[in-house]
Order: sequence, then C-alpha cells, then structure tokens
Amino acid sequence: MSIEPQKLREKVAGWHRLHFCPDWLAPVQAQRFAWGLIALFGLIAIIANVSVRSTQYDVWQRISAQAEISDSFLFSTADAPYFIGISQAIHSTGSPDSFLRLRHYPNQDRQFAAASKPRDITEAPLLSVVLAKMAGSGSPSALMSAGHHLLFFSIAVTGLAIILAFGATGYWIEGTVAAIGGGLSSAFLMRSSIGRVDTDQLNLGFIYLLFALVMLCGRARSPKVTLLAATAAGFTGHIMLWWYSNPELVWMAIIALIVLRASLHPFSLISLISVALVIVISGVTITNPFDSTYVKNVVALNAFSFPNTLETITEVRKVDFAQLFISATGSVELGIVALVGLAMWAARHPVMAISYGPLVILGLLNFVIGNRAIFYSAPILWFGIGFFVASTFKFVLANAVGSFQHRHHDLAISALTGLICFAIAWTNSPTNYVPQFSFSQNVLTGFQALKPTKPTADKDDTTSVVATWWDYGYASMMLNGLPTLHDGGSQTTPTTHFFASSLLEDSHSSTVGTIRFLAEDGEADLSKQTSRTGLQQEFNLSASDETGTPIYLVLTNQMSRWIGSISKIANWDIEAGKPINLPGLEPGEPLQYYPINCRLNGFPQTLACKGVTFDLERGLMNGQPGLVGWTHSHDGEIVRQKSFDNDGYFAVQLVQIGPQLTIYLVHRQLYESTFNELFHFGQIDDPSITLHYDDYPHIRIYKISGDGR
Repeated sequence: MSIEPQKLREKVAGWHRLHFCPDWLAPVQAQRFAWGLIALFGLIAIIANVSVRSTQYDVWQRISAQAEISDSFLFSTADAPYFIGISQAIHSTGSPDSFLRLRHYPNQDRQFAAASKPRDITEAPLLSVVLAKMAGSGSPSALMSAGHHLLFFSIAVTGLAIILAFGATGYWIEGTVAAIGGGLSSAFLMRSSIGRVDTDQLNLGFIYLLFALVMLCGRARSPKVTLLAATAAGFTGHIMLWWYSNPELVWMAIIALIVLRASLHPFSLISLISVALVIVISGVTITNPFDSTYVKNVVALNAFSFPNTLETITEVRKVDFAQLFISATGSVELGIVALVGLAMWAARHPVMAISYGPLVILGLLNFVIGNRAIFYSAPILWFGIGFFVASTFKFVLANAVGSFQHRHHDLAISALTGLICFAIAWTNSPTNYVPQFSFSQNVLTGFQALKPTKPTADKDDTTSVVATWWDYGYASMMLNGLPTLHDGGSQTTPTTHFFASSLLEDSHSSTVGTIRFLAEDGEADLSKQTSRTGLQQEFNLSASDETGTPIYLVLTNQMSRWIGSISKIANWDIEAGKPINLPGLEPGEPLQYYPINCRLNGFPQTLACKGVTFDLERGLMNGQPGLVGWTHSHDGEIVRQKSFDNDGYFAVQLVQIGPQLTIYLVHRQLYESTFNELFHFGQIDDPSITLHYDDYPHIRIYKISGDGR
C-alpha cells in the first residue's frame, strides 16, 4: 500500500522530532529582551570587524612616508590597481576600454580595435564603478582613498549579512558569533585588510546574504513572502554577479532553495515560480566548472601544452586540514569543536544543514582550487562553535534542573554564549595583523617614471610596451598608462611561459627576440606555429628586427625572490607537456638564490662555507671541478669575476649592497641567465639594450630599442 508524499513527509518529520529534537538543541525564543541582546552582540561583532581594519589604516597613516606614492596610499593586493585603473578610465572616458586594452598586449589591443563600439560601465567591474562614483576625481589618490572607505562599509555589511544568514535559520546569537569569528579569521582578515581594493572585501557578504534570502524563501509559508524573498534573492544574485562573476556561487544558492522548497512544502506552482525568479532576475548562466584553469594540470594551445602557472601562486596552494582549521577558526581544536557543533545542528535540522552545506563545501575547495576558498567557510564554522557552546549550556542546565524551560533560561544562556564565544574569537584571531605593501615605494616609483612625456621629433614613448613579471602588470598600467605583456588576469596564457623562459636565456639576444615576438606578433602568430623549432626561428627573426615597438624590460629584487616560480614556469617542455629536469638538481626542484654561510678569510682565493670548501682559483667544490664561475658584485656592478671550463652545475655569487655582503650558491642556468646578468651585474651583451632607469637593489629598467630608439 503506497503512502501519499505529504503523509510520508509528516511521518518522517514526526520520527525525527521524537529522536533528534530535544529542547536543548532548539534555538532561543526571540522575545523582547532577547532581541535587545541579539542587537547588542551583532553591533559588537560589526564594530570589532571594522575596528581592526581601522587600526590597520591608522598604522599605515603613521608610516605614510613609506606608504605613499603620488599622495596615494600603497596597496596590499596586486589586483587593486586593476580596479583603480578601470575607475580612472571610467572617469576620463565613461568606458573601461582605455585601461582594458592595455592588458595582455598586443592581443587585447587587437580585440578592442575590432570591436564595433566601446564598452559601457555596465560591462566594467561593479567595484570600479562604485569607486568612480565615490571619488571626487579620477586621480589614484582619490580613488585609493575611496577604496579604503568602501572597505569599512563592506566589512560592516558582511557582518550584518552573516548574522542574517544564520538568523534566518532561527539561531541569531550563534549568527553573531559567526559574524565576529568569521570576519576576524585569518582566512578572511588577510583577504579584506586595508589596502585590499578587491572584490573579496564583499564576496563573503554577498554569498551569505544570498543564502539568508534563500533560507527565508525556502521556509516561508506565505506565497507573498516566498515571492518577495525570491525576488530579493534574484536581485542580490544579479548584483553579486556584477561584483564578482562566479555563477557557481549563485547556482549553489539556487540548489539550496530547491532542496528547501522540496523538503518543507508540497509541490506547488509557487515553488517553481520562486526558483524561476531567482534564475531569471539574477541572470545566472550555466558554466562548466571542470573547464576552469584551476582544475587543469596544463593549458593547451594548438600543438603546445603550457604549464598551469596558477600552481605557483601562494593562495592557490592546497593546505592540509590542520592549516584549514587554523585559518578559519584559529586552532585545530576549535576547528574540531566547530565540526561537532555543525554535526549537532545537522542532526537537529537536516534540511537546513543540507541547504547550507555548500558554505562548508566552499572551504573544502581548498583541496581543488587552493586555500583562497577557505574564507567562505569561516563563518559557518564559527556558527558551529556558537551552536556547540549554547547547546552545551542548555544540556547541562536541562540535566541540572530536570528539564529545560527555554522561555526562562534562554536569555542567560544567550548572554553567556555570546560573551564566551566573542572572547574566544577575539583571542584566537590575528587582530594585530597589519598587511604589508604588495610592492615597495621604490619599485612603484620606477614604474611611474615610465609615464610617457609629450612626443618630440626624435622620441615617442607613447608607443612603448612594458615587459615585466605578471604581478606588476596592473600597477604598471595604472601608474604609467603603457600596455603590458601580461598581468594578474592573463598569467595563465603562453605569454607568461615565454617571458619566464626569456629571463633565463643565456643569450641577451635570445631574450630580446622572445620579448619582441611577444610584443609585436602576440599569441595570434604563436598559435600558427606547430613545433618548438619553428617557434625558435620566429624568435630569432624578431631578435634582428629593430623596427618594432620600443620595450621597457623591468627587473626587480622581488623577482629574485620569485625566481623559483619563474624557473618552474620556464623549464617546461611545451611539446611534451611536462617539466624539464635540470642536471645537478632533483626532479622538479626550482632554481633559487641559495644563501650560504661562508668565512672570508681566504677570499678571493678560497671560501669555506659550512661543509663545502670552494677553490676560487681552479673552480673546485671540495676538490671536485663543480664550479662554472664566481662573481663579486657591489651595488649592482661587477667588482671581480672568474669563469672556468669545468662541466659543473653551480656558481658562487657574492652580492654586496653597501657594506652588507651575502653569498649565494646558484645553479648554472640562473647564474648565466639574462635576468641575473642584467639585474645583479648590470652587464649588457646586446646592442639593442640600454639601461633606462637604475635604482638597484630595488629596480632596474632596460630599454629594448625599436622605432623610438
């Protein structure tokens, strides 16, 4: 005999209430005084989050001499100049095109030239549009100032959205715990600190507000409330996609809504309409998450397979469960408490737990796309902590008095839960964290010095291109208005691989040829090649062609520290689609400037360095012919140097800056590379290269001549 769906639902719900719904797992009753307590803790949570960022701002103001360039605060994320640069373009032209076409030159420029009309501001990132409207002018100073003030607003809105997300489930006090703990977790704090003019500052707020509205829509019994909540969720999703174009996040919320409506209500037209409203109003599109670069090992382009450069980015690296818990809650122990609390809540409210499951899954994406996703799960983990503490108090009280009467005791338990959890959150969060600047004042001043002057009869810098590592791409474009080869949004393209390999060439002419090809021919011509041999022939032709665009090659000391990532990208066989293992190193081991501790007693004849003796007269390492050479440089110029005919793999490099001397052991490829010779030695071996700007050890800029030489 079959059972009607409605009766089956009621029977299952009755069984669940009997076995999993004791009073001590129920939410507090929101009476008059309870609402006052909820408002108080909510206000404290929001103030605490804003206060920590405000303190960071005060610290930056106190060191303003080191924190400013052109009367504008520096930034703590390399993406900030992207949004600032687009805001500048909107201010000056009403369109983002003048900035966007500078990216990934010449590829992006060709696409914009072929476009029928310029983009309007609705096609620009919402963050840039908001900054353009907030700022009094289009100067970097005004826009960066607007970015700082917007951050405080975003953090306050995020705290409120988190409270609403869990308040919609009936657990308001636990929601305030989620707001302070999630907002101050290192996972989110380090992505929403002062100077981070980036979408992350409000991504958390949008996703939790969307889930709050979905929960309200899913639980509502009134058709009117259901449709109003669905409409609000749709508009929230629409704005969210304009702010941060990630359809997968909106689809997670839509799936949660479907689960809620199907589980809590009989099938109805209202349920179908509510889901349709969210989909249509938000404008969410269907995407294939498995097509994302984050889940690919290689990036294919016709006959070639390039390395996935995202694997070299710190925030994309995967961390273990212990570090995940520490980032989200402050300790492994609190992480375990959070999971226990969430399991208890899931037992009490399985439908709501399934619907909010994506908020936990987002953190687990750490094991797919890296640790950048952890911050999405921090609030729900802190909600689990709050639920565990409150339920423990209720359980103890219920057993102490024989029964638990929440209408008499909820207020006291809520106050204790809030006080204890807020204290735990504050003491386990990095509240004294102050972000470092992404790039030093000296480096950014160098990029700013490239800003074109008025063309003269024999000089036209307005046609120049900047070639540097992708991290600097946005900042360079914002500061000087010149196009760049690649940036933070195009680092996964073949350009990054070839530019990396150009830095490690042992011939300056080869470096020039590769960079000229990238700046003149671009990836359209690259895709026509079918073999590495044919591609090298094109590079060689570019090396002898001095009629093209002048190029500024920018090298920095930061790039010395990034040389490990640069070498992993460069040392890759694009035909076989696998790493190239260098002799003398372990498979997959990147190049590095390895500092070694040496005594200078016998220098320049010998060096005794912690278990290794170097004979600098004959190129011996512990008596074996392992050295190809050694160099002593002082403030970026060679003082003494010697080469050997040994078939060795290493060299000794003494880098002296002022009175400070550091000794490195470097692999032969790095020692003989264009990067090392140009940046650390100031040594030029190609007539088309000239030193344009010198602020060693911070930055050196070389000009590769072209029409404007």
